[in-house]
Amino acid sequence: MGLEKPLDDSLCTHFYPCTCPLFPQYAQRRVQSDDWAPKWLRRSRCDEDDNARVAAQMRKKRWLYAMKNMRTFMTHLLFNTPRKPEVPPKTRPYRWLMSSYHAPQEHQGGHPPWRMLVRHFCDDLPMELTWNQDLWCMKSWKRWPASASTHQRPASPVNAPPEITCGKRLAFSMITNRTIGKKLRILWGEWLVVVYIWASDSTWLKKAKVLDLVSFSSVTGVRAWEWVDAVDSSVQVPYLFYELERKEDGTLKDTVFGGQAYKEHATVPIRSDDPVPARLAGIRRLLNKQGRELLCADWEELDESGNLVQ
Repeated sequence: MGLEKPLDDSLCTHFYPCTCPLFPQYAQRRVQSDDWAPKWLRRSRCDEDDNARVAAQMRKKRWLYAMKNMRTFMTHLLFNTPRKPEVPPKTRPYRWLMSSYHAPQEHQGGHPPWRMLVRHFCDDLPMELTWNQDLWCMKSWKRWPASASTHQRPASPVNAPPEITCGKRLAFSMITNRTIGKKLRILWGEWLVVVYIWASDSTWLKKAKVLDLVSFSSVTGVRAWEWVDAVDSSVQVPYLFYELERKEDGTLKDTVFGGQAYKEHATVPIRSDDPVPARLAGIRRLLNKQGRELLCADWEELDESGNLVQ
């Protein structure tokens, strides 16, 4: 009987074939979500849906809404009108996140006068990227009215580059018909797009329009996560599975990641000569074409490979 080949502790066993470090002892620490963008103003995933704030305000004034619902009920009894009681909206727990990072082309390697983070949240990213129901799918996000809030940099230290003096947050989503144009808007649908803009000039920021800034040529990077069950945690964790980075020479490099999901440790890049699981390979193709189309300006067009048509 021959001798068994000794195990190599420098190789992992969570994804085969794979040459990444053994989990969890030798794994790198988890990549924090959206660490390519300033942390100031950014909300957590659970806090991005504005429905949570609307629900909180409605609960504070529940006596007022109780009176409105009573009036609606009495009107329904007397005149047989439609009964539509006002209830706090539900917060939508999104499972997927695709984030893109933007800066003006001429400043992508230095200190740009503005930076932008575009977060695409959805329940089912592959479905949203393949669905062609024009008005209701995520591809129509720029057509919906946005709620916006502008902020000045406080005197206390914040996690942002020193040239940043102000910021703006905008949220795009489908809106219920009865709250369109109202201060308290109730959002619905299976997707939500949140845009953060950080700038050095507050006057410019007030006039800046997302439609003028979002373009594929301004993209410096893209990352995508799925919230999945972890090996060492009872709660779901963000699983980084895709990354697109623009190099200094302007070329784009995409990377996919594999491995088990851990609470404190990051996924690992799959080498170009290693096989990619079928599901991940399919999502990669979608992100390299349809995913990039979400970030294109109206004047931009992509070829079949997902590159800009010159």
